[in-house]
Amino acid sequence: MGFYNNIFSAAYYFYKENNSKAPRYASACVVAISQILLLLVLLGIIKKLEIVDVFKMLKNMYLSIPIMLIWLFMVYFFYSTAKTEKILKEFDSKSEKIKYAWNVLAVFSVIFPIIANAVLAIK
Repeated sequence: MGFYNNIFSAAYYFYKENNSKAPRYASACVVAISQILLLLVLLGIIKKLEIVDVFKMLKNMYLSIPIMLIWLFMVYFFYSTAKTEKILKEFDSKSEKIKYAWNVLAVFSVIFPIIANAVLAIK
């Protein structure tokens, strides 16, 4: 079971327990946001190493919003209902300690890139 599948499962159960009306969509958002933020960290590292500055190549940063929305929909459709059931069955077979660790990692996978981007933005 992959890294993002475990994060999806942990987020799915979190949103399901908190009476979310669309836990599959909310979990796909967590995965997509985590992936987008990680990409921004990698681009920030590349910029810091002065290899190439991708941020200057984009004339308008608002052009990235449709790309992010398309990515969100791709992640949502990737986690179809049948695939979600299969992933959740695999996640249910894990021990409670492992499930808790993935819950913590799901939160960390969103918070860490935000902090890393803030640190990389410091000149």
